[in-house]
Formats: sequence, C-alpha cells, structure tokens
Amino acid sequence: MPSYIALLRAVNVGSNLLSSKDFMTLLEQFNLSHIKTYIQTGNAVFQTTAKSAKELPKKLKGAIQDHHGFAPDVMVLRLTELEAAIRYGPEARLLKENL
Repeated sequence: MPSYIALLRAVNVGSNLLSSKDFMTLLEQFNLSHIKTYIQTGNAVFQTTAKSAKELPKKLKGAIQDHHGFAPDVMVLRLTELEAAIRYGPEARLLKENL
C-alpha cells in the first residue's frame, strides 16, 4: 500500500481549531489505515488501498468544514512526492507532472 501525507494549512491558529483526535476520526472515515498525526499541526501520514487519493483533499476539506466550521487548504502527497519535493525543491513539480 502506498503511503501518503496530508498537510493542512492554517490549522490550530486563530479560531481554526482541530485536535489531533478529531483529525484522526475524520481520516478514519475515509477508510485510511496506519494513520499517524503529528502533534496539533494538521499533518498526518497514512496508507490507503484506494488506487488514487486524488479526491481526498476535497473530501477532507469538506468534512472539516461540515464538522468544525472552517475549510483549510488540504494537500495530499504520496510519500515519494514529498521526498522528491524535499530533494529537488521547486523543480519537484516537474517530476509530479511526469509521474
């Protein structure tokens, strides 16, 4: 199963509060497995048997809006995409376009 990372923007600042426990509960609703959150950052690593996680950012944003009243920007990357971004910086987008 591929590993993914979910990155949420502007979570737990101001009035955009989302506890790690609540975030974990939301992620579990999407049949994700091996979920690990990192303190109160709005970041999580997980695995899924789905062929694609392409729709997951939109679904997560909607679920957070429905349950918590705000809609943060959500980015979901395969672990390999995150590693490429770290390794290649801005040029990593070229790699993603060709994956």
